[in-house]
Amino acid sequence: MYQYIIGCDNGTTGKYCVIDLNGQILDFQPVPIFNHPGWSKPKKVKKINKEGVEETKIKQTTFNFIDIVKLKDLWSKIPDITKTICYLERPAVNYQARWAMQTSLSAFGAWQAVIYVLRSLNIPYEIIDSRQWQTVLIPQALGKNNKEYVRKQRELGKRNDLLKKAADELVHKLFPQITKKDCDSICIAECFRRVQVHNRNLTNI
Repeated sequence: MYQYIIGCDNGTTGKYCVIDLNGQILDFQPVPIFNHPGWSKPKKVKKINKEGVEETKIKQTTFNFIDIVKLKDLWSKIPDITKTICYLERPAVNYQARWAMQTSLSAFGAWQAVIYVLRSLNIPYEIIDSRQWQTVLIPQALGKNNKEYVRKQRELGKRNDLLKKAADELVHKLFPQITKKDCDSICIAECFRRVQVHNRNLTNI
């Protein structure tokens, strides 16, 4: 039986949460990252400054990468790593839209980096879809109780905003000490903490 659960929201802008079976949040913060130059060659860009003089500047594309050294150090401090499991959200990869290529590559790279850290620490993990925890914790935001409202939000392009808001509101209610936004990782951890508790109770019957 696992005593500690890591909920990890994939991506270089994602966060992670460590929670114990009693529902106490031990850690909640952004996944550590570092900035690195991209693979494209630097380009010279000419611009006119405020004085009206033309200047040439070097423009270099940069990317954020998961800092696996820092992440490994953070997760190695979990009280009992041998009784820890991680639930990692599947990356949102778009294979069709060309404009989404960079985002998709970043998401997949972050996914690989986190899996590397988990394997190096011998922490078992499961890959999950966002709908798995959303169905349990925020079904109203999925439209099960308010389909017309959700339809309008989707038409306005605010579908993800609705889900994010519902997740944050739930976390702020369950864990008043948490005041930050983007709480998906806490929802992931809390959802599967309930699963662990449920399984433990069944075992004790």
